Amino acid sequence: MSNKSVWQWLLLVSAACLLEAGVTGQEKKTESQVKGIQSKEVVERSAKPPSRRGPTKQRPRSVTYSSAKPISNAKPEAGKEYASVGVTIWRLQVDGSKGLDQVGEEDQTLEPVEGNTRFAIGSNVRLGIESLSHDGYLYIINREQFTVDSYSKPRLIFPTTRTRDGNNQVRVNERVLIPKRPSYFLIRPSSTGREQIGEVLTIIISPIPLKLPAPLGKQPMMLSEELFKEWESLYSVPFDQLEMEQGAGETVRAKDLSQVGEEAQQLFDGDPEPQTVYRALIKRGNPLLITVPLRFGPQ
Repeated sequence: MSNKSVWQWLLLVSAACLLEAGVTGQEKKTESQVKGIQSKEVVERSAKPPSRRGPTKQRPRSVTYSSAKPISNAKPEAGKEYASVGVTIWRLQVDGSKGLDQVGEEDQTLEPVEGNTRFAIGSNVRLGIESLSHDGYLYIINREQFTVDSYSKPRLIFPTTRTRDGNNQVRVNERVLIPKRPSYFLIRPSSTGREQIGEVLTIIISPIPLKLPAPLGKQPMMLSEELFKEWESLYSVPFDQLEMEQGAGETVRAKDLSQVGEEAQQLFDGDPEPQTVYRALIKRGNPLLITVPLRFGPQ
């Protein structure tokens, strides 16, 4: 090979290496960009008024949410908008040396968990829901999920007259606790005889009240399959699930979430952000509908 050929070959190899490095660097940059979203872009709080008292946990403002898949921040097309809701599932921690009925309210410790957590049978959980983008009306529907990919009939577990006297109107920067203190949801299979693998919660935030088949009562309302499927057909869209990095596992005292009897709490700058954020691109003026699974299994 002549000297000229050698130099040409070296130049080609160098150019190829530089091109590959440039592409790799761009891929890494893109991956880094979509991995995390700063909390200020997802969770915005009102300024804390000087007169407010009560315990708040001051969290650094570098909170980051990450998604298992790339997400888009592209400007919505005409007639559409982004809507988001924050969900925190708190699992009650119980000292193994004490029975649940011996744990006093002041001693109860709650652990926020990620949205895909599996829950051991007998776990006690409480939900925190907050609309991050729109004022509206909150609805939560529960269905039992079985191994044959089937579900129980849908039940409207919120609102009921037992919680906020049936008032399901929510505002941005307001967290609704379900159920209210000192109650919890107990994770346990149904007694239908079918093998149950979890519960599925459908959360809807609607700009106007949804038409229900009957007046609210103290107990959850049974919904027809036709009505539930109609809501799904009208409002279901793909959504992103983002988890707060290093958020799960940070315990909180139950009494610090709200006062006994209060099911809603106005949130301000410095209050903890939700553990899980669900975000969707919806038709402007439509309700936001997302599903949250509570899967059974070992912790």
